[in-house]
Amino acid sequence: GHVTLKAKKSIPKGDPITINYCTVLLNTETRLTKLKNTKYFICNCSLCLDPTEKGTFMSAVICPKCKGNLLPESFSDPSYPDWQCDKCQFVTTHEKVTKLIDAVKNSYNKITGKIA
Repeated sequence: GHVTLKAKKSIPKGDPITINYCTVLLNTETRLTKLKNTKYFICNCSLCLDPTEKGTFMSAVICPKCKGNLLPESFSDPSYPDWQCDKCQFVTTHEKVTKLIDAVKNSYNKITGKIA
């Protein structure tokens, strides 16, 4: 068999050819879950391994104590590590953060009539 690929830009000889299995606009935890459930692998790319998501802090939650960024040490750790503030070192559980995020999504859904 043969496969023909068309690139949107010039690829220098020797550079790897990569593909996105899902949008990078999803937060890391959602992306990892989607890839695990639909593509059956755990992604280890630089974006998925970086809790700050290359400095975008897309998955961060605002610290209730100092307004810093709450993030886990890793989104790939199956033990769901605690989330810690990058400024005041406040710590909370993954379960509490998940409940907060779910509550915000539910409120958004009620207001907009859309599913987030």
